[in-house]
Amino acid sequence: MAQGRFTSDGVRRVQEKIGEGVLQGKVEVDQVYAQNQHESTWFRHPHGGQAKYLETPLYGNAPKYLQHLADGALKEGLVNAMKDNVEDLATNELGTYAPVEHGYLRDSGRAIVTDNGAEVYNKAPGTGRLSEEQLRSRGISE
Repeated sequence: MAQGRFTSDGVRRVQEKIGEGVLQGKVEVDQVYAQNQHESTWFRHPHGGQAKYLETPLYGNAPKYLQHLADGALKEGLVNAMKDNVEDLATNELGTYAPVEHGYLRDSGRAIVTDNGAEVYNKAPGTGRLSEEQLRSRGISE
């Protein structure tokens, strides 16, 4: 039975494709009331959605996101794979899990990727941060 082994050339090629340093992906929901809605597990959401609307799908999709990063390391690159992951969390998952009361949280996800501290991706949310005046005029209190 033949055994596979790593060659120095093979390892070098993988290292070149992956790179080195810190790759970070994050999703921000920048509404005044976003953190309160995320952390307050006792809030009721009669129109849909829930507390922990980022945390739940992040942990639930962790195996999928990690597999996508592993595949990306060998194909399109880690940065593109991370962009896909944060984009999914910021749009698809946020659109499913965020509270629906006023509808603004579900469209407020900003997807950001940094590579060695340099921002390489920043997708603006569909709905930017609403001012306190805008919130009041729409009947929303913090």
